[in-house]
Amino acid sequence: APRLTKADLDKILNQPVLNTSFLDRPVIVESVELLKSGNNFLVRSRSTDGVEAITAPNPAKMIQTYPIFIRNIAPVFIKRDARELQTLLWDVYRHADNYKLQGMALWPGVAAVEMSLLELLGQTAKRPVADLFGGRRKTDIAIYYASGVRGNKPEEEIVNLQKLVAAAGAKAIKFRLGGRMSKNADSLPGRTEALIPLVRKTFGDQMTLYADSNSSYDAKEAIRIGRIMEAHGYAFYEEPCEFDDVWSTKEVADALTIPVAGGEQEYSMHRWQWDG
Repeated sequence: APRLTKADLDKILNQPVLNTSFLDRPVIVESVELLKSGNNFLVRSRSTDGVEAITAPNPAKMIQTYPIFIRNIAPVFIKRDARELQTLLWDVYRHADNYKLQGMALWPGVAAVEMSLLELLGQTAKRPVADLFGGRRKTDIAIYYASGVRGNKPEEEIVNLQKLVAAAGAKAIKFRLGGRMSKNADSLPGRTEALIPLVRKTFGDQMTLYADSNSSYDAKEAIRIGRIMEAHGYAFYEEPCEFDDVWSTKEVADALTIPVAGGEQEYSMHRWQWDG
């Protein structure tokens, strides 16, 4: 398939995403509140018509960044039409130099408001949020179960993965490689090289396997590890190099046949386009 150009990606990004044609009058945001109980949070948004939506943001990120949510993010949406959410997301990015906070400090809070206003639009229209995106496409969604453990022995990680699969009936699993931002050091000597084939041997060819190195390697070492993954039929290789080192990540992706995935902390749309 021909490789997409930046112009192609820009054209896609400039297309409208939300379908609000069934909302024939403005949905003016009256309030956006952050409710807290211990380490748990809810976002409650209300429209001037009295419609209310309650959603749950990421608690781990909100406990770290809620002052930014309260001061820098939520006020931007007040007295604005929630139907214009796509435009509002750009407005909040540039409001009061918020773009200088971009990353984990800014985007989890923006996502919290975005989810809340999507729910507010759905509640106003008395339709599922999926209708805002063209309607439901699937009733079932394939998932994988990820192990967050790193530093245990290969045999111990096998037991951990078996428990996860048994509990969830998962048909795809992901586990950790390397040492996490470790400049090629493994969490235990030889753990990665032993674990990659051992997981395949244990779960067989019917299990879809992924692995995540969490920025562990430079390009040369990442390619070496990727070759082992290729030899054992892995489906993707996540974040082989430091997440913002797009040059090394591209070098790895070009050298391997296995798909290379980026990390979830990538916050730059320009770098995302470059990676694409």
